Amino acid sequence: MAILGSSSAFVESTLAQIYKHKDGDTFKGGPAYYIERAMNARWLGVIFAISLIATFAFGFNSLQAYNIVSALQYYVPDFEHSMVPFGVGIILCVISLILFFGGTDKISWGSSVMVPVMAGMYIIMGLLIIVLNIGEIPAVLAAIFRSAFDFRAIFGGFTGSCMVYGIKRGLFSNEAGMGSVPNASASAEVSHPAKQGLAQVVSVYIDTLMICSTTVFILLLTGVYKTDSTLDGIPLIQQSVAAQFGP
Repeated sequence: MAILGSSSAFVESTLAQIYKHKDGDTFKGGPAYYIERAMNARWLGVIFAISLIATFAFGFNSLQAYNIVSALQYYVPDFEHSMVPFGVGIILCVISLILFFGGTDKISWGSSVMVPVMAGMYIIMGLLIIVLNIGEIPAVLAAIFRSAFDFRAIFGGFTGSCMVYGIKRGLFSNEAGMGSVPNASASAEVSHPAKQGLAQVVSVYIDTLMICSTTVFILLLTGVYKTDSTLDGIPLIQQSVAAQFGP
């Protein structure tokens, strides 16, 4: 999905640069803009914009909020019946409000400073776990390829369930081709539109190939998933890291 998505990410971000619109001192753009200006279909651009807002309001944002809250469940007694999820939700709303109404400067700061630091720390942590378990790497790689090319796995995967699950996870990790990233890409100042497209290609590889692979190695090297099948998502990652470095 990263390799396929990188092509669509290149195209949509390059188009966002070509058809961006100057608004005061900043640029605005994205699929709604280039659908209107390149295809002369304002009505379709409006439908796309509304659909994208709905997707993030009821899909991505709520799921990310759930993931953030679930990261606290092992550290708060009687978590499900406490007020902690509600409190975290309020904090997230306030932070989002500040970012959204603070204009492109605050959003750019959040995406260009916070995200790289967060991703960098995660990759470093993954590399440490790989180094500490370097002797297990051949067995882990063998397990990955053995499972990927097992006849039953291939047959089961192509019947739909496994492939669809992988596609959804891949798309969720990088958003390539969804039309969300070009809104940010349009605000960048570059000497040629294709440069922004190439930058977006790199971000897709970092998002999916590097960060998702880091997650895979953390899970497989620590082996927590074998001993506790009830864990999933962030709690599974947390317990895997805790197994290596302590709680």
